[in-house]
Amino acid sequence: MKIGEFAQRVGVGIDTVRYYERQGLLPLPTRQMSGYRRFETKDVARLQFVRRAKNLGFTLAEIRELLALLGSRGSDMAGVKAATTQKLADVEAKIAELSHIRDLLQVLLDSCPGRGAVECCPIVNALEGEKHMSGSHPLDKPSDGPQPAQRSCCSAARTCETEAAAGAVDPVCGMQVNIETTPHHAVQAGVGYYFCSAQCRQDFLDTGAASAAR
Repeated sequence: MKIGEFAQRVGVGIDTVRYYERQGLLPLPTRQMSGYRRFETKDVARLQFVRRAKNLGFTLAEIRELLALLGSRGSDMAGVKAATTQKLADVEAKIAELSHIRDLLQVLLDSCPGRGAVECCPIVNALEGEKHMSGSHPLDKPSDGPQPAQRSCCSAARTCETEAAAGAVDPVCGMQVNIETTPHHAVQAGVGYYFCSAQCRQDFLDTGAASAAR
């Protein structure tokens, strides 16, 4: 069969066939007297093998190694199993990474009210990272779980920084604050209050929110 029919039978383009030939995944076909390439049924089976392996996530280099094992007499299936085991581990690692990304996206979506000035958007603030107060940014590298995102503050159209969810509740914006790490706190009438940002603390003192909080 000619290259056009060959490509059509497997469901790829002619350029793909030629590319796989250059990569050593397909043997160079014989040529007819007219000069046209001549492909055999065995070439169809080989190209289908390549496509199926690629659909499973194998790289072209890995597929080339699998084909070498198939073409080597006396090869043991242990090599194929080892390659497949490694590919499964790669896929599981990718799934874990995507799961982490999904969790981060969900946290960002939950933090955004969906209305108001864009400069107050917690999603934008988290992506910019300029106002994040901890040493590392939760979007820079994977961690064991979803990280808290910045949320818009309820006063003066400003945003508050998120600390770890533990300890106390910011009386201004209602966010949980880690009392061991936040530097923002105040005492009113003998009662200690903790804040997620200096702005929330100042709003608390300026507006007399201490009375409302009690």
